[in-house]
Amino acid sequence: MSKYFLIVLVLINYSFPLQSDWSSTPIDNFINHNFRKMTFREPFYLIPYDLKIGLFTYGGPNYFENAIKGDFNLNSNPIILDEQDINNSFIASIDSRTGYFIEVDIMKYNLLEKFYHQNFIDSHIGFGIKYSNLLSNPVGPIYINNNESYRFRPTIIDGFLNLSFVTQFSSNFYFYSYYSFGLSYASIYESLSQKKYINGSGFNENLSVGYKHIIKRSSLPYNYAIGLELRAGRTYIDKIYDDKDETPIIGLDMNTLGIFFTFGTLFGGKDTKGDKGFKLMLNKDYINAANKFKQFLNIYSHNFRFDKAKKMLNFCYTQIPYQYFEMAVSLFNDGLYNQALQNFNKAEQTADPELILEIESYKRDIAQNLIDKTNENLNKNTFSNSINNLNKARRISPYLWSETDKVEAKIFLKKGDILKDLNNYSEAIDFYQQALELDPSLFIKINDKYTELIRYILNDINDTNDANELKLVKEYLEAIIGLKPKYSDSLSKYILEIDQKLKNYDSTIIKLNLKEYVEERRNKTIQSLVNKIKLGMNFYEIEFILGEPDSIVKDKGYDLWIYNTSSTDFKTYFFKDYILVKID
Repeated sequence: MSKYFLIVLVLINYSFPLQSDWSSTPIDNFINHNFRKMTFREPFYLIPYDLKIGLFTYGGPNYFENAIKGDFNLNSNPIILDEQDINNSFIASIDSRTGYFIEVDIMKYNLLEKFYHQNFIDSHIGFGIKYSNLLSNPVGPIYINNNESYRFRPTIIDGFLNLSFVTQFSSNFYFYSYYSFGLSYASIYESLSQKKYINGSGFNENLSVGYKHIIKRSSLPYNYAIGLELRAGRTYIDKIYDDKDETPIIGLDMNTLGIFFTFGTLFGGKDTKGDKGFKLMLNKDYINAANKFKQFLNIYSHNFRFDKAKKMLNFCYTQIPYQYFEMAVSLFNDGLYNQALQNFNKAEQTADPELILEIESYKRDIAQNLIDKTNENLNKNTFSNSINNLNKARRISPYLWSETDKVEAKIFLKKGDILKDLNNYSEAIDFYQQALELDPSLFIKINDKYTELIRYILNDINDTNDANELKLVKEYLEAIIGLKPKYSDSLSKYILEIDQKLKNYDSTIIKLNLKEYVEERRNKTIQSLVNKIKLGMNFYEIEFILGEPDSIVKDKGYDLWIYNTSSTDFKTYFFKDYILVKID
């Protein structure tokens, strides 16, 4: 039998979700926190312009390979000559092969997002124009012989189409790669008076990688971005317009390496409610994360990893009970039981069976604490407050009803004592009976009280001729016989006497509902007790007679109980250390 029970228990444990983390391993956790924070980001829809300013160096066809090795010397000639006896010594120095450029990319549009809604990689297509020139002007080979002195200083203007790919890991920055291809127009020489001479044309292509920091502008629909870009490029001028054959240069094959500063504007690239939810989920705040995911799904109904957001939302739902539970345990350990109970109740709504068992254990402890405090402070709290606390404990943990009944029995015992002290013996026995029903262990204590009351009840037989009073006394006598059978012989004769008296009454009177009569009689008795209020009574005696006050005010060390006797009049009872000291 125990074997089958174990199997069922294991199956139950695996049938319900347990507390877990979205990141399954430390490596996965590192990647999630550092590289997936923009999982649900808005793509960069449009980059209206991107201004680039920087420096470059150039060399011949094998310049890239040598530069990677740290060799920036001129090992191959970027100038194509028609005569082999002319060397390239005039540009041998790196200073002679350094230039600057200014570039503007315009209207880079995320075309891929337009046709296929995704935000994994942004693909932008645009066009641009670039102006580049050298910082030096070495004397170059030229056959012209006139008053003008020309130097080798190529000025190049490029027009091109560009394609870039953006990867964004944070709302504050992104990385990108870039490729462009286009046509080039160049002038080869420049005079000392800055006159351009000998033109050429060809093509250009560039490949670069870059980093950009986003400057957020909450008041604008777009943001600014600044950054750095590293570029490798090639400008190939294969046509030189030299009709007079004035230069041995028949082409340029300039391989360039450059670094430049960028500045531009962009639309999109912002984190969404989904990203905020993802961050909260990683930090195990599943309650707020679920709200963010729901907001995200309401806005982006078909884009940007919709299914992944739903999966994360469902995961949050499975973990919310555990978050409420952990919050409740923390409050419980701090002694904040009311707040802890609120969170335990929230956790219990969607908790799995295993977690419910833990919750019920804590709730039982809270209920027991409430019962113990109520029991300790019976002489400091009103009856109504004590009863409310006991009922609250019953709602918190139904398993402690016997404990609450024992404390409530003490309250009924106190009520009975109050009536006994006020000489209302027949009413007092009612409360003693209720106390005994709730806590049978009080039998000996209540039995002693019944012994004291027997003689007073017996006197009631001779003091009344009312049918309902006689019936009530009869019930009390029968109750006493049930509690103390040794009184059966002495009390039975009084029961017979009462039966005889009842026969003399009209049958319609006898048929009156005794329970209604008892309630009516009790209310009348309590009303009559108002005249018996006197200084020195406990506050719970006043509450028993007058009920709960309309308001309680603390003033100068006194507890003021205020009862409204009419719409314009009220009566105030002053208590000091729970004792009535003044009536106003």
